[in-house]
Amino acid sequence: MSSLHLTMYLRMLRQRRIRRRRKGYPVFSCYDTTKDSDTYFTFSDDAAYDWYVNFAKTMSTQSVDNDNNADDTSSVAALGARNPILTLSTCEGTSGTPNRFVVHGVLTDIFLF
Repeated sequence: MSSLHLTMYLRMLRQRRIRRRRKGYPVFSCYDTTKDSDTYFTFSDDAAYDWYVNFAKTMSTQSVDNDNNADDTSSVAALGARNPILTLSTCEGTSGTPNRFVVHGVLTDIFLF
């Protein structure tokens, strides 16, 4: 959590404006791919994490980083902090095809007001 977010959180906590805090996974990328793509790459260091985030954002077919997304700021901060990434993948098309649809989210703290 950045110092700005922490300051805001503590101020709201003192004012009793925060009802609860929970974890969430704001989506930062979603796209079509195949079962043999780099989507299923396992990273083990910071450089590989950064590469994977850039790969996922480049592959994204839908704009998920926008000013109307309340979680956008927290997801960008969470990616910068290298928080865990959740990848959901499902088969797409007829049975036996290698096509997949993938959604990536990043673990963040969500404050409910």
